[in-house]
Amino acid sequence: MLALVAALSLGAVVPQDTTPEPVVIDLRIGRITGTTVQGYRVRSEVLLPLSQFFQLVEIRHRLTPDGRLEATVDPGNRRIIIDPRSDSMEYGDHRVHIEREFIRFEPPELYVGSERLGDLLGIMFAVDWSDLTATVVDPSSLPIAGRLRREAAREAYLRRSDGLRPDLTFGLQRPAWDGVVIDYSLFAPSSDPLAGSTYGFGLGADVGGGSLEMLGQSVGRAEQGRVHLDASWTGVWRENRW
Repeated sequence: MLALVAALSLGAVVPQDTTPEPVVIDLRIGRITGTTVQGYRVRSEVLLPLSQFFQLVEIRHRLTPDGRLEATVDPGNRRIIIDPRSDSMEYGDHRVHIEREFIRFEPPELYVGSERLGDLLGIMFAVDWSDLTATVVDPSSLPIAGRLRREAAREAYLRRSDGLRPDLTFGLQRPAWDGVVIDYSLFAPSSDPLAGSTYGFGLGADVGGGSLEMLGQSVGRAEQGRVHLDASWTGVWRENRW
């Protein structure tokens, strides 16, 4: 009987297996986006590739050759520092302790346990080993969700004008005659200001519901009496398909 108790006591202090097991898992950011990544399983926890995760959630980051990950989260320009040689991770003033078996650097990627990463970022992962999925339950605090909210608010604001209707509208008016603009130019050289001069004369007006433009200008020296005339009339009917 004593021998049995001793065997049970020795078995209770045997450490659990912490050897990382390579797995392929579907990483999902709520219902926003997702991708299939390679990770590691340690006990019941999954070690996720940080670079791929940060790309999905749109966090600017940099991974050094020795495995140190540095990132910045807006708003607030808060820094994230995760170093495989350290026993803690930093997010602004927030620190989270991490055991050696839950952080792993396999160049060119740094892997961190989902529970510890969730504690650091203030999010929760739901890991389903039967479906091989790791899902961020509520991604509202992540930058990708903030960007989508801003875009939705902008689209809603732009759509507001479609629903507004004026109390009074005026139809398209086509007056027979309205508004006149006159433009002219004169060039007269000092050596022969009269005979050597050139001139131009332009007129624009609303005529017959359209725009009438006329331009007259001298051809060569004014003393030759040659004048070139151009005229055009443009009308627009918005409801006419032609």
